[in-house]
Formats: sequence, structure tokens, C-alpha cells
Amino acid sequence: MAAKEGYWRVKGSLALLVVTALLLTACTGKDELGKKETEAAKPKDPVELSIWQTVLNVSEEQFKQEYGNKIKEKFPEVTLRFIPYTGKGSAIQDLIAAGQMPDIVYASVGHVFFGVLDPQLQYDMTELIKKNQFDLARFDPALIERQKQMAKGGIYGLPTSMDTLVLYYNKDIFDKFGLAYPKNGMTWDETYELAKKLNRNEAGVSYRGFGMATGAMFTVNPLSLQSVDPAGDKARFATDEGFKKLLDNFSRFYKTPGNEVNAQNVTLAKQRELFDKEKVTAMFVNTGAFASSTYKDTMNWDVVSLPSFTETPGVGSQPIPTYFYITNQSKKKDKAFEVISYLTSDEFQQFSTKQGKFTSLTDKTIRSTFGDDIPFFKGKNVKAMFPVKNAAPTPLTKYDSVALASLGTQFDQVIIGPKDINTALRDAAEDANKKIETEKGK
Repeated sequence: MAAKEGYWRVKGSLALLVVTALLLTACTGKDELGKKETEAAKPKDPVELSIWQTVLNVSEEQFKQEYGNKIKEKFPEVTLRFIPYTGKGSAIQDLIAAGQMPDIVYASVGHVFFGVLDPQLQYDMTELIKKNQFDLARFDPALIERQKQMAKGGIYGLPTSMDTLVLYYNKDIFDKFGLAYPKNGMTWDETYELAKKLNRNEAGVSYRGFGMATGAMFTVNPLSLQSVDPAGDKARFATDEGFKKLLDNFSRFYKTPGNEVNAQNVTLAKQRELFDKEKVTAMFVNTGAFASSTYKDTMNWDVVSLPSFTETPGVGSQPIPTYFYITNQSKKKDKAFEVISYLTSDEFQQFSTKQGKFTSLTDKTIRSTFGDDIPFFKGKNVKAMFPVKNAAPTPLTKYDSVALASLGTQFDQVIIGPKDINTALRDAAEDANKKIETEKGK
């Protein structure tokens, strides 16, 4: 009997311990939950972040529409101080001299030397990426490769958007001559044959088959040609056979009867006008951004993917990304990274893509919504503006723009005549090398 009573006493004690433990756990869990809820509800400390960008004369209102309003909505504790670049007095060197170091710089890839590297503001985000378990695999690989090239394996900036080259066309001209519209996935040879059919004179109006933004094409060329050798800062135009192939391909469009050019109409401004104002050029290569910023509903246009070389089907231009950078002197790097991370989130990218910006992500669902909030995109082939594959990005040098200006000048001499391509490439290299030496001596 005593043994039986002892058994029940022990069993009762164990039950009491279990109940007590459960109650303590429940209370502790409740306390932890309450603590987390309190922390979540607690207003975050206010933070001011200053942002400077490298494009001339972007207004604060435009910045708010594209980025600022959504950032403020997501981070009410953050006050954004947008610093516009308006020319002399507002360049990054001026801000540094005035003690107005920005926390964040955003710049297209072509402005990275001017806005980040030359003033030595670069900061490697690698540790913040690891700390926040930030997934770089979500991005177009070419955009991350560009950063790794720039930062020697690190990451200076995160891509929030990109641009690419595409082929626009005037549907009215094709309808006028009863020709089928361009298609996605055309080769340059097919495009050339189509362009020849459109060089016509009708009722005193000279129609042209093809035009392009030459500087953009050479800068982000689909052959991934590097204009300057970073080892010796010498132009590669006369030593890389790829440049001859590039100039051969595009010069033929301007040497067909009816599409000749002269000193007056060879300029980029005039070539653009012939397409979107005078409306006599049937097909025109330009960046995708022109669809929403310039062409809008001013003409009966549509668009297809950039034609490709036969040996690299589906490969478009190199991407033209915009990156957000944290400056190395910012005292608010964690919050700056949090804000930049949000700009690459699915949520923000969905918003931005619908507004007509090319997403930096590979997510097909997000890409499929490109331009959905732009009324004049309805019925147009804008979703084909994303290439099947971007051309591999070439390493950048600070002298690329100088060298490419020389190449552009010599290309004009080829298509105006009578300079041959080999001579033009030698002259471009010689001129570029002189200008590079001048720049290095400044």
C-alpha cells in the first residue's frame, strides 16, 4: 500500500513539474512575442540619407516618381535629401569640397568613373551582402559580372534597372509599301535585305530603310569588343579584327542607294529626327528607354528585339545598367544598404517594370509586366525588347568614351566616303591614343 502511495506521489510531482514547465514556456513565449510586437510597433530612429545622381538636370520630382515616393512609403523613418546634378557647382568634387558627401550615388554604367571611381567613393558591399544573406542570383548575370570586373571580384553597386538596344520601326512606312513588319530574332543580314527594299523615293519624299544611334551601338556592341586595352591604355581598333567586322556590318546599310549620308545628316540628332520627327526612316536602332521617354504616341511605331549576328543568334547588345552605390565615407551604410536592397526587391521591381523600366532581375513574371501601366504601350511588342541573351559585358576603362568618340568620327568618314575601313580603324586608334595621353597628362 505504501509503495502504491509513493508511486502516485512521484507521478503527481512529475505532472506538476510538466504543467509548471508548460506554463513557464507559454509565459516566456508570450513575453517574447510581446517583445517582438513591441519592437515592431516601436518607431524606428529617424535617418537622413543623401542621394546624388550623375545624369544632368534630373529634377527632384522625377526622382520622387521613380524612386523617392516608394522609398518613403517603405521607410517612413528615412528622410531623403536628393542632390541633383545641374552642372558646375554640383559635380561630385564640388559636393566633397563643400562637405556634402552623399550616402548613395546612383549612376548608369557609363558614368561610373565620373561619379564613383575617379573621386574614389567606391565601397565594396560584399560584407553587407553576406550579413544580410542577399541573393545575387536573382539578377541578370551580366549585370553582376560587370560589377565583379569593376571591383576585382567585389561588388560596388547593386543594379536597379538596365537598358538595352532594340530595333524600332514605323508601321506606316511598311504599310505604305506593302511589306511585312520586322520580326523578333532577325539576323543583321535579314535586316539589311529588308532595309534595301525601303530605300525609296515616293511623291518626292525620300524614304530610308535604316538608321541607328551609332555611339550607343559601338559602346555596348553585341560582339563585346573592348575599345581600350586596360593594360597599356591603348585603343584596340587596329588590332582587334572584331572592329572591322562591326564597321563592315553597319557601313553597308549607309552605302545602299537611297540611304546615303552627308556631313549634315550623319549626326545622331539628325538621324533621330529622320525617324521620329520627319518619319522617313523605316527602322531605327536606339535604346529601349526612348519608347517611354520620347516616342510615346507621336508616331505609329512598334519594336522588335535587336537583330543578331548569324553566329550568335539571339544575343543582343551588352546591357546598360544603372547601379546604386554606397559611398565609402557614409556613416549610415546599413540603412543605405537596406534602402538599396528594397529597390532590387520583387515588390519595387514589379512597380518599376510596369512603369517602363527594364528590370535588373531575371524573373519572367516581373518581365512579363513591362510597360503595363503605360497606355501607349498597349498592343505593342514591347515585351520583346528584352534580348534572349545579353552580350557579355566588356571591362571598362576610364578612357573608353574618349576612344569611342574617335571611332565614331572615323566611322562617319567611312559612310560619307571615301575612307576605307582599315584606314579608318588605324586613324581612330592613332587619334584615340593621342587623346588618351592628353587626358592622362591633365
